[in-house]
Amino acid sequence: MPMKELAIAVFKILFFGSLLSAAVGSAIAYFSKVTFLAAMFFTWGAVWLNSSLLSYEDAMPGGFDNLDGKVPSEFQGLGKLKFWLLTLAGAAVLFGQGGYFYVNEM
Repeated sequence: MPMKELAIAVFKILFFGSLLSAAVGSAIAYFSKVTFLAAMFFTWGAVWLNSSLLSYEDAMPGGFDNLDGKVPSEFQGLGKLKFWLLTLAGAAVLFGQGGYFYVNEM
């Protein structure tokens, strides 16, 4: 995939992930004592982890995106480590922001 198309795809994922998280976060904030920003970031962190896990699972042999049964080169060796480190780092940032707003706005 060319870099421009990849950047557009990543932007779409981030944009729609934030919209989904804002919608779910606003519902959580309405029905509980949790603030909107805390609920949104906690939801976004959960969506981030879930989508990363599903992307990895679908790319593995027998997965939805991998019908030939070969492990993609992106998920071998250091590529696999990089994928999971970035996934966990992104989740830590999102959950950290949620925790920050939860503690400081309560």
